[in-house]
Amino acid sequence: MTNQSNDAVSKLADLVGRGQIEEALNQYPEQEPEIRMLQQIASLPPQYVRSLLEKTVQANAKHQQALRLSRAGMLREAEVAFDQTLQLVPEFVAVYMNRAILYAKTGRDSKAIADLQTAVRLAPRSERARGMLAQAQAGGWNRFKI
Repeated sequence: MTNQSNDAVSKLADLVGRGQIEEALNQYPEQEPEIRMLQQIASLPPQYVRSLLEKTVQANAKHQQALRLSRAGMLREAEVAFDQTLQLVPEFVAVYMNRAILYAKTGRDSKAIADLQTAVRLAPRSERARGMLAQAQAGGWNRFKI
């Protein structure tokens, strides 16, 4: 992860840790599923929490790999990596949004729209997800980049 993403994770964890859930949701709307999950973690056994964290780290690494592959034009390999990421963490909103762009690049608009609908369902406060869905439904795919 980059220093910027580490800083964001630290800030998010701090907000959730202090019980400032609404503030966390306002600052990080794409992370709504994760924020809701963090609310529930406090009562879980430590070994289960460790397992969740390990999956999250693996999913983040796989997502970064998918992005690199996509940017390199290796779209089939990127799609496999996006799929593997979602197998680890099915609520990973950014993956749905990025995979939607890949689907659009490969002419699979209905799959792209389905992924964006999933992203909006998982993170209804996300203006980015809602905006992407509206643009996609209007045929505005050319504005999207991974």
